[in-house]
Amino acid sequence: MNNLCVLTHTHSDCKDIWPLYSAKMQKHVGLRHVAVSNYFIEDDSLIYQFQYDDNQLFSERLEYALEKIPDEYILFMLEDYIPYADIDTNFISSSLVKMDLDRNIGFIRLLQSGAYKLCDYDDKLYVIHPDEYYLFSTQATIWRRTVLLDLVKSCEIKTVRNEPETSPFLKKLNKIGLCTNKKGNSVGGHFDSVYLPYIATACVAGKWNISEYPMLFDMLKEFKIDLNLRGIR
Repeated sequence: MNNLCVLTHTHSDCKDIWPLYSAKMQKHVGLRHVAVSNYFIEDDSLIYQFQYDDNQLFSERLEYALEKIPDEYILFMLEDYIPYADIDTNFISSSLVKMDLDRNIGFIRLLQSGAYKLCDYDDKLYVIHPDEYYLFSTQATIWRRTVLLDLVKSCEIKTVRNEPETSPFLKKLNKIGLCTNKKGNSVGGHFDSVYLPYIATACVAGKWNISEYPMLFDMLKEFKIDLNLRGIR
């Protein structure tokens, strides 16, 4: 997995989440880690940091970083996608081999989220139909770096939550998107990843998402985070 690194987008509003997220990433994922943020993060585990201005669009923030990163593949994450168990390195490695062999694969999403028109790619992966509303997703995804770079250059994504607006642009790249066919627990509108078990998401509307992920309570206690400062839902 020498040609894969993690790219995490974060913001100063989430400074309190970063120490927990980073520690769990180091413990359960262990890949080289790059951050895109609007402030300098005190974290020696990061190999690169790219800083953005709050006035920049989400797509502009990613574009600059993706142009500088040398790796062929990117595991895209947000800072409240907190891992709680070890990544399946065999699955990740085999996914990268598939992407090497099939250059039409633009991304492999590590969970099923927001996609309903699916067909088999092989015994572990589905092809996401190009007319899916949520063809693009910010959930944990292995991206071919050049495809994600083309995507953010081709469209204006205002914020991290503007996922559906990018679907037409991804189709124009003439690449296929895949997602795992193995389902974890059903939470909200998606199924948790069995290959990268993580909390998706730890914060909803700014509050700790303990109602869907009770395990989060123990994590916050472990890191001495006062849950009353954000509140819970």
